[in-house]
Amino acid sequence: AFVDFTKYADIGAHAAHGLSLATTPLHSLPILVNPYLGGTLFGGPTATPSNLLGYVTASVAVFAVVGVVGRRLRPLRWFLAGWVAMVLAGVLNFLEIRHLWNLIPEIGTGPFARYIWPTVEFAVIILAVLGLSDIVEYAARRRVALWSTLGVGVVCAVGVFSVVPLGGHVKGSYAVAVAILITLPFVALVVLGYSLRFVNGRIFVMVVVAVMTLETVSFFAVPTFRSPVGIHLADSSLNYLQQHEGLGRFISLGVLDPNWGSQYGLNEINAIDLPLPLSFSTYIHNNLAPSLSNPRSFVLPFTPAMQDEVAAHIADYEALGVDYLLAKPTALTPALSAIVGTVPVAKDYESALYVLPHPTNFYTTALGTCLITGARVDQVTLNCPSATTVTRLELTMPGWSALVNGQSVPISSNDGLTQTVAVPAGTSTITFAYLPPHEEIATLIAALALVAMASTWRPIRR
Repeated sequence: AFVDFTKYADIGAHAAHGLSLATTPLHSLPILVNPYLGGTLFGGPTATPSNLLGYVTASVAVFAVVGVVGRRLRPLRWFLAGWVAMVLAGVLNFLEIRHLWNLIPEIGTGPFARYIWPTVEFAVIILAVLGLSDIVEYAARRRVALWSTLGVGVVCAVGVFSVVPLGGHVKGSYAVAVAILITLPFVALVVLGYSLRFVNGRIFVMVVVAVMTLETVSFFAVPTFRSPVGIHLADSSLNYLQQHEGLGRFISLGVLDPNWGSQYGLNEINAIDLPLPLSFSTYIHNNLAPSLSNPRSFVLPFTPAMQDEVAAHIADYEALGVDYLLAKPTALTPALSAIVGTVPVAKDYESALYVLPHPTNFYTTALGTCLITGARVDQVTLNCPSATTVTRLELTMPGWSALVNGQSVPISSNDGLTQTVAVPAGTSTITFAYLPPHEEIATLIAALALVAMASTWRPIRR
């Protein structure tokens, strides 16, 4: 489904294979075992521009190294180790290995160095489980684990100097939390080294499990507990939209971030998606916000220049069914207030909601005397004195289908953006449905895969 979608999407630099050789800097790799060396996710790890790394924690990395050299399930171990090595060579483009990866269809069109890391995490975790099992069963493996502990410690120490700025750009109490998290892997390695050298039996297993659990959970728990435990939501405008928007849409100027309208069950036209449908992205650039350098990031700030630009293109917004404008609770520019007025229909200390004067309905007919009833997002009933067409303000793209009184009818588009179907005279019920192209084939493949997996099951004999 996604591959089909990319044929009709604005995929930016992916279209020109501009990401085919994007790499991760070598000096940022210590973040794999000490993830907060670069600060929080968007706190400014300048060592990893455009390529966010995953992480496996220092303690897991120690036992993964041990897992590579074990004898039991050796083909699996070597495969996992080889996979990790090939990924690292690919993200670093070591010996031009990235060109081999790009021979795989579609790999060269995506940010390989950003999205491949979960496969590394999965492989390393499996190796760590095998390595810990080896240490419990074979005492000789402890020597390998001690050397592994030292090696991972060196990597963490190198990262303190190679990742710039250390701890990212966070400040205040956040900087303190990041500093604690940077120190945690070193503490974990010291405890592991001591346990490997002096602790045995069940106590050893308990200590190791406790270290791995504490390290892993801390990386999740600290950021979680630092999040606000409660907020006061300024929701007067949102409540009004929930009660009155219906099938209409709203546009936000610096109030509600794109895509968050769905959080409140609202139809927000602002969007940040990669990819956006190309037809919509083109419409944004040509008709809605020409000043945006990247129409795939349809974010409109509450600035005088953007207010005037929205005012200049207000008819194009209304043509897409936008009937509300959500703005900051301060005075609008004269150009925009001349259109929406100066008195909002709802207001709170964070927003003011205005009504656009001439929004287009979600369903419109070429014949103005049709009676439209029962309008829902996927169904409408029309009563027309003669045959006509109905236009639906939903983006047209492959996968949409329509039924008129239960009979399949083709969907056309008068503008390359919206959907139009022909309806006969009299009463007609039109329903719409979406199924991605080739989904039936995908479902069949998934079913066959499940059957194949089930066929490999064997009962355990005791």
